[in-house]
Amino acid sequence: MKLAGVILVVAGVILLPFGILQFRKEWKAYREFSPKTQKVFVLIEIFDVLSGVPILSTWLMYLSAFCIVMGVIMITTH
Repeated sequence: MKLAGVILVVAGVILLPFGILQFRKEWKAYREFSPKTQKVFVLIEIFDVLSGVPILSTWLMYLSAFCIVMGVIMITTH
């Protein structure tokens, strides 16, 4: 079980930069819009992060965090 936990942590750490890059790419696309639209985008992203159901550009960061947390739990409990 510890090996599976280590694999999950490593996978999560590898996925994290890709999630950040995806979020930055989405943010650059919205920078071209008006400030009002940018505010709406920020509110939607905040809701996306707090909702626990990743639907926008944060889904890869959620997957990474999930892998890291589950890997740490598997390492510490077994």
